[in-house]
Amino acid sequence: MEREPFFTLVVATYNRAAELEACLSNLAQIEPVAECEHEVIVVDNNSGDETRTVVERAAPRFDGRLRYAFVGRQGKGHALNHGIDIARGQVLGFTDDDARVDPKWLCAAAAGLREFPRAAGFGGRVVAKWAVAVPRWISLEGPYRLHKCAISGHDLGPRPRIYKQGDPYMPLPVGVNLFVRRETFARHGGFRTDLWPGEDTELGLRLWRAGEEIVYLPEAVVVHPVDVARLSKAYFRSWAHDKGRSMFRMEALLDPATRSQPAPGIPPYLFRMALSQAAGWITAVGDPVRRFHHECQLWGLWGQMREAWRGFGGSGN
Repeated sequence: MEREPFFTLVVATYNRAAELEACLSNLAQIEPVAECEHEVIVVDNNSGDETRTVVERAAPRFDGRLRYAFVGRQGKGHALNHGIDIARGQVLGFTDDDARVDPKWLCAAAAGLREFPRAAGFGGRVVAKWAVAVPRWISLEGPYRLHKCAISGHDLGPRPRIYKQGDPYMPLPVGVNLFVRRETFARHGGFRTDLWPGEDTELGLRLWRAGEEIVYLPEAVVVHPVDVARLSKAYFRSWAHDKGRSMFRMEALLDPATRSQPAPGIPPYLFRMALSQAAGWITAVGDPVRRFHHECQLWGLWGQMREAWRGFGGSGN
């Protein structure tokens, strides 16, 4: 009798056939876990390119372990949730169509499951791979770093750690390197479909607030190439704005008590924060890193204000 897979790896994709082809070539070389089966599901989120052909062409390398699914409703959350619904594995791993996982990625996750049997999920180290020089207005370190804005990097050190244990400001796992038990989704639901970016952050927050244990595994490594097309100020502004909208939606539904007023409208604290960031932007003349950091903060606050003004009720754009 054919064994059911222990791991299901889910890759959501949209019109990135070339990147997906390289991703599947990488996933075909994963070192299997002893005594464990695994499968890979590519969820095509309404692509208009050769995505399906790419998957069919790669299938022979997976010996029946590669599946293709199509989701016509646009949105990464919809694609990821469909992958969860059709997965056969007990543990689901998530990565992106432009990422490259370490050959021992699954082995590291299996070791984490043995060491932390109570954990609901795991995050791993994400290494941002730069093919071009870092723009002079981006800082990768220090208080004005913009690395998290549209460019995934995640490194919490050389040892396993429980997320937010003793440090509520610790960042949560990122979706390009994430493992979650199937039973965790059964208890808490899947990804929010009204957030982008931020569906991975919201899931982590929801699990943490529910008292679930999420563990950082440094040996579970994913390399995420930096998309040159994203290295523009226009993209960073747009990303910060959309992230602000997602943040307000997260807080509005996750923890209504944090809202400063019950009626639709812009909470006063957002104006105070905007004034502070505007002052920082004005005084940062001659310092491109600090100045653009404050500018992105302002764009994020503008996104939050837009959501507050429209009286977010859980639907619409």
